[in-house]
Amino acid sequence: KEIMSLLGRHGIERFGERGQAFDPTLHEALSSEPTDQVDEGHISQVFKPAYKMHDRVIRPAQVVVAVKPKAEQE
Repeated sequence: KEIMSLLGRHGIERFGERGQAFDPTLHEALSSEPTDQVDEGHISQVFKPAYKMHDRVIRPAQVVVAVKPKAEQE
């Protein structure tokens, strides 16, 4: 908490959480996974969170993107 507070005072914030819509300008897709827990095209897992400083991305999030399970695709 203290580190995040310190970073926040310098304009650095964390983003890229599970359930958010995938945006290739903010997130790096490592893979995709079939799931019905999260909407298709949204983040299902976060390996590394993203950080931005004053609205500029300094590290994109490394994520897994949800796709429809095969049974639902047919």
